[in-house]
Amino acid sequence: GPVGLFAALTLAKKGIRVTIVDRAWRTGAHSYALALHPQSLRLLQELEIVQAVLDRAYRVHTIGLYDRTTRRADLRIAGPDDSAWPVAVMRQDVLEQVLEQALDRVGVKVCWNHAVSRVLPQQDCAVATIDKMVKESVGYAVARTQWMVAKSKDVPVRFVIGADGHQSLVRRALGIDFPEVGAAQHFAVFEFASDADL
Repeated sequence: GPVGLFAALTLAKKGIRVTIVDRAWRTGAHSYALALHPQSLRLLQELEIVQAVLDRAYRVHTIGLYDRTTRRADLRIAGPDDSAWPVAVMRQDVLEQVLEQALDRVGVKVCWNHAVSRVLPQQDCAVATIDKMVKESVGYAVARTQWMVAKSKDVPVRFVIGADGHQSLVRRALGIDFPEVGAAQHFAVFEFASDADL
């Protein structure tokens, strides 16, 4: 995802050798991250990819609040010293493509269809078991396709970044709890065309 790709690009630009392992077969097909705020854009500027992001994003500088046809208020996104930085709205897979292209330019490839199945902390390193995943047809009467492990290898590494979501294997391997701090909240974002005079 974007966090892991961003972390890898940051390290690679500092001359640190990185390997990116992702269970998916390509960049994200679903958008969980939709908006990049000015502070995020500043971080992307440090990696020299902010323009590539802004070129592909819908830029939001102001939000207008309406009552029927009357504009009642404006919400300015950026502060007075941040007028150049909007909120950049884009699909997550597009952001991931920009990050993957930047990683490719510094010689880092993403190992798609690979999964870390185990992390064992050692005295001066960790050993990560990396599985190569392949799709196999299984079943006799009712055929279906599922992901299977084609081969595994143990890789000693100095550090592991667990940018692997709320079900993090890395967090679980280290015995770190994930306490719930509040009830889940769900939001929906809709994009639509309107014939209203805005």
